[in-house]
Amino acid sequence: MIYSVQNFYRGMGDMMNLSGRDQNLLVSKNYPLILEFVYSIFIEAAPDTEKFLNKFVQKLQELPIQQAWAERTREVRMLEDKFNQVSLSNSLKVKPVTYEQLHPDDWIRDKGAQRRYRELCFKVRDWPRDYDDSGGGNNSSGKRDDGTVDEVQSMLMGLIMLFSTDFLELDDPRRASSVQTKYGTMLYRYLKTKYRVVGGDGGAGAALAKFCQGMFVSSMSREMREIKERHWKNS
Repeated sequence: MIYSVQNFYRGMGDMMNLSGRDQNLLVSKNYPLILEFVYSIFIEAAPDTEKFLNKFVQKLQELPIQQAWAERTREVRMLEDKFNQVSLSNSLKVKPVTYEQLHPDDWIRDKGAQRRYRELCFKVRDWPRDYDDSGGGNNSSGKRDDGTVDEVQSMLMGLIMLFSTDFLELDDPRRASSVQTKYGTMLYRYLKTKYRVVGGDGGAGAALAKFCQGMFVSSMSREMREIKERHWKNS
């Protein structure tokens, strides 16, 4: 999409304007949440989504980070493996990767936690997609989609998550919050443009509804990550 990669590059510049300690805290704590987001939107995505997600992950690898890099790299490689699976699947005219391919039935011993993770995953997956009401729904809203992910929405949400100050003791939280607010404003303006023909208010109502839904994406990604880390700790 037209502004997605440019916006993410700008995000890197915004990151470099923060102190080294704040950079490290933001990336080390929020990077895992972005990975959960990426994992989710990758499920049953349209073929073109692979190219976008590859760019997204490539930029994640360039983030300034000093702690726990080995773990982050391992997860990035897992994502790249999944992208390669999708490339092969598309060439063979087979459906893209499914949730079950990413998460086998026994990947978490606690069945309740497993169900909760799956529920959250599909809610996060559905947010950057648009659906019609033709019936035969294949997503959590009961509507149908073709797997097309809105790249601008996804990239801006990644930046909003990256600069989240939630649960962090930063040297300059106001500066990080101002960057997050900037990208939140950009997201809302983009959504207003996207939905300008919806309703009689120039798209403001539809944009606000989608924006508010998006504000739960970060908290749902955080809960997904907590479930996964509890699983790793107990396995």
